Amino acid sequence: MDRTWFTGMLPLVAILLAICIPVVIERYWFKKRGGLFQLLFWTFVAQCSAIALGLLIVNLFGADSMPGRIGQALGGIGFIAIGIVPFVLLPAAIVAALAVLGWGWLRHKRA
Repeated sequence: MDRTWFTGMLPLVAILLAICIPVVIERYWFKKRGGLFQLLFWTFVAQCSAIALGLLIVNLFGADSMPGRIGQALGGIGFIAIGIVPFVLLPAAIVAALAVLGWGWLRHKRA
């Protein structure tokens, strides 16, 4: 393996560590076993793993071999998933926030 693979993975590792902070807060401060941040964290771990595995396969076998092409496809799936997931989760988060706010408003009106 060459050094470019390692330096290409550093941004993914840094982002993974940055996403880990709210997970740790949710897990140990709020004492939740499973929450939204943990779901997002493990989704991102799966996406980063697909990209890292794809890069590793391409670096080991070369881009022109059959395993290299499979590695390129796997890495591409990871990149596409990272781009699509926010477009799905952002509207879902907005709807959930509006539902929570509406529920609080209804409870306040009844009291």
